[in-house]
Amino acid sequence: MKHLALLIAVLFAMLPHHALAWRTLPTGNVYSATPSPTAVNGEGQIAADVGKTLMFTGASLALTGVTIFVQGALTYEPPTHDGFYIDIPMYPIFGVLGVATGAAIALVGLPVYCAGSYKMSRLGGKHYHFARDSQCGFAVTTELGVGLPDCFAFDAVAGYDFSRDLFLGGGVGYRHHLTLVEALGRNQTAALPVYVNARLSLGSKRVSPYVSASAGYDLSSREPYTSIAFGSRLRPTRPYRDASWWVGMKSEFLGNELSFISLQLGKTF
Repeated sequence: MKHLALLIAVLFAMLPHHALAWRTLPTGNVYSATPSPTAVNGEGQIAADVGKTLMFTGASLALTGVTIFVQGALTYEPPTHDGFYIDIPMYPIFGVLGVATGAAIALVGLPVYCAGSYKMSRLGGKHYHFARDSQCGFAVTTELGVGLPDCFAFDAVAGYDFSRDLFLGGGVGYRHHLTLVEALGRNQTAALPVYVNARLSLGSKRVSPYVSASAGYDLSSREPYTSIAFGSRLRPTRPYRDASWWVGMKSEFLGNELSFISLQLGKTF
């Protein structure tokens, strides 16, 4: 009897951890039971999420570069000077630099994602889908940003989730430049945009891309304000409604001039 008990204890200890790690998720989730990501997917899920975030961030930077190029091509006017003068527009340089840098970041993330996916498939794990994380309701998002030229940004956006993927609302922001923005002919160190915002997530996985657009008015410069952002939405493992993190690149415009570009980090409550 003692030997039998010892044998059972040894067999129990030899079982893979993921075979013992099933748990029930909250009522209303698409799963009745699902493997714990730390036990079944383990480092594979983490690597896959990091890889996808890097790829989406690289893609958002590349799209920002395209935005810079298109906006510059549409608004650039060669200066008129007497005599011999060469003026080199900067928008093609920054546009190409954004696309190249974004592509490099995405290429770094690709093997990380592939390695994580392979490890999950080998362990029997899977990517999480939040197919029923679609409850409508009120939501608030706060964002912090660091941008060029030498700018810090804060935004608060409140609105309504019309589905799992679509959010509409309104927001207010504060932009503080460390130096005067003289290149655009505005001797100001701050901007106070008030705007309406639409955000669309693309996909139901734990890490999914998103696009966001805003339009409004800057109370400081008294000019129209618009912005467009691309990035990654990171849902929590347990799908509480819209409790997400957002990482992306935002291009902002005052009038028809590109005001600045910023790296954004946001949290929805």
